Amino acid sequence: MAYFAINTLSDLETFYQNYKRHLAEQHSTEYKHDNKCRNRFADLFGQPNWATLAAVVERSQAAVTEQPDDDLAQVNEIPTVYVRDDLMGTVLIDGIEIDRDLFDDGEVGYRLVEREDYLTNLKVEIGKAAKPGSHNHGWLSDMEADLSAAKGVSDRYLFESTRDNEIVIASISPERFAEICNELLAEQAKLNALTTFSTEQEREYLLAVMEEKEFDPMTLPDLNGELREELNDDILRLFEERFEELAFPEPDCGADYSKLTNQVFDQLLDVHLREIGNEAMLMVGDAYDILREHFNNEILELHQRGLEG
Repeated sequence: MAYFAINTLSDLETFYQNYKRHLAEQHSTEYKHDNKCRNRFADLFGQPNWATLAAVVERSQAAVTEQPDDDLAQVNEIPTVYVRDDLMGTVLIDGIEIDRDLFDDGEVGYRLVEREDYLTNLKVEIGKAAKPGSHNHGWLSDMEADLSAAKGVSDRYLFESTRDNEIVIASISPERFAEICNELLAEQAKLNALTTFSTEQEREYLLAVMEEKEFDPMTLPDLNGELREELNDDILRLFEERFEELAFPEPDCGADYSKLTNQVFDQLLDVHLREIGNEAMLMVGDAYDILREHFNNEILELHQRGLEG
């Protein structure tokens, strides 16, 4: 008969994975609800849930040696997760800000939630599922298993799957929690590569997009207003040159701009912009910032095409 000693959290995790694999082979199906399976495993050792079983193993290990064990050191290497106290609740992993789109778009398939908020919401869902005729009644035992798992730990945050009901808690599944963190960090690195380039590159991308789209600056109201204000003196001089009779109806008198209607002003502005070109236009007032924001997605797409090709 073979014996398996559980001396560390790593031993416990290995034993559990073997147990889970054995169940899958016996029933010809994968045991998908991990938290429920872990609690069932803990019950074999007379413990109410996985968190309690893990705590027992940790205490036993500490009693054996006062030296830090490699397995515990590995557990302690879980990336540091922090949610900044700002309007958006910005998530940072090991000090790196994670773009919220990575959670909202399901790139990794998990969102970070506060454990207390998760417990509050889950209790509400359990109450609904417990009612006769509820279409979620079949999930009631799974929900109760998740509730037991989340209540049995002190973690502030946990990962909740965006695809199913799975939750991942660092103190229960440290390796999986670290794996999700690292997946998010990897996706963030890719996103940073897509959005990080020099000002010179950005200007080149912007000019290329404007040329590709045959962009007419007169069609963008914010830009049109900025150009009218910044190039006002240039347009007045152009009016004096192109419409001398209208600008100077009386000889030896100053210019009269009463005939310079908005329509004529825009016509002259359009002429002037075509003469100076897009590159010079970007240097006028806040024109660059307005256009950079307007064509932000197109600039990123152009940059991505450059990285891929």
